[in-house]
Amino acid sequence: MSASGFLFNTRCHTSLPDATAAYWAGIPGSTQAGSPSYATQVVFDGSQWLIKTFSISSGGYALQSSVVAPQPTFPTCDPMESFKDGMEIGGGVGLAILFAFLIRAMGWGTR
Repeated sequence: MSASGFLFNTRCHTSLPDATAAYWAGIPGSTQAGSPSYATQVVFDGSQWLIKTFSISSGGYALQSSVVAPQPTFPTCDPMESFKDGMEIGGGVGLAILFAFLIRAMGWGTR
């Protein structure tokens, strides 16, 4: 097994940026009630993931802070493993269909 992928949420991503995007994109924004209230949001600015905190007052938002999100770590995985599993299952199904066809073609399945 060549461990060249990154496992997140039962899916093997082929690159670290893909796995990181799946991780951070799945984090919902949050709000904290109070005076003033705060909202936190994780966004991608085109080159990096940022955690932005906004204060909410009188219906308006004001950016309070923007920090680079930490790089999550992921276990390694083999991106070809799912393909290999599919080939095994597909091969078994194909053999079963071929076997059924041969039985039918030889006339054994007509009685």
